[in-house]
Amino acid sequence: MLIKKEKLKMSNMRKAEDILTYFKNWNFGEEHKMYFQYHCRRYEFLLRKIDKIIGEIKDTLRNESLKILDIGPSFQTEILRKTLPEAIVNTLGIKASRFKPRPQDRHFQFNLNDAQYQERWPKTEKHDLVILAEVIEHLYTSPVLVFKCISTWLKSGRYLFIQTPNACALSKRLKMFIGKNPYEMIRETRSNPGHFREYTVGELISIGNQSGFTLVEHTICNYFTNGTIEYKLYNILSSILPSEFRNGITICFKKI
Repeated sequence: MLIKKEKLKMSNMRKAEDILTYFKNWNFGEEHKMYFQYHCRRYEFLLRKIDKIIGEIKDTLRNESLKILDIGPSFQTEILRKTLPEAIVNTLGIKASRFKPRPQDRHFQFNLNDAQYQERWPKTEKHDLVILAEVIEHLYTSPVLVFKCISTWLKSGRYLFIQTPNACALSKRLKMFIGKNPYEMIRETRSNPGHFREYTVGELISIGNQSGFTLVEHTICNYFTNGTIEYKLYNILSSILPSEFRNGITICFKKI
């Protein structure tokens, strides 16, 4: 795939508007374009949270490079590599050809559903930060096994960031109220399997505790958008309700 990248003269690419500007001349299909626009505020939110943790980690590094593992290469992979030129940003999962690794980066080919087989867990270098963004809901393997597998790729005392849809968001409650199932049927393709299981914050905290992690912080936030008036009104409505009604979960764990 031919990709044209616009040269962006900026020292920081952390706002949704800047992210949109950087990627606007990339050649990807309409489906990926819609996904990107829907998630660009989520990238802004995630990167802002990550920057805070990276600042803490850098204070403890001596002559080592900061090592990040991004599970499920996506747009945030490119942003991290562009704005953290001295860091190692490895990836794991299905290789995404549009997000090219730099010389210092590596890709580990592994299907996280195979976390149920401990003998298949890949041995990677230990990382300071692992990002699991919009991935866990696509897995049919127990998240306890997935978290335990991920733990082996992290240094002790380092961090795991997760982003995933909130299973109890207002939109899903409303659909159930009128008798509609808020979750799609399992798809017939393995290449894009959709969501097998979504989670609540309480469930994720429990899973983390069972898997050798301790909670650092969590946020439930309306950072998804498709630009329509209806969606903006929905976000306003759910934002004045308790946080459990909002759409997206961002959670940070520390490896014990």
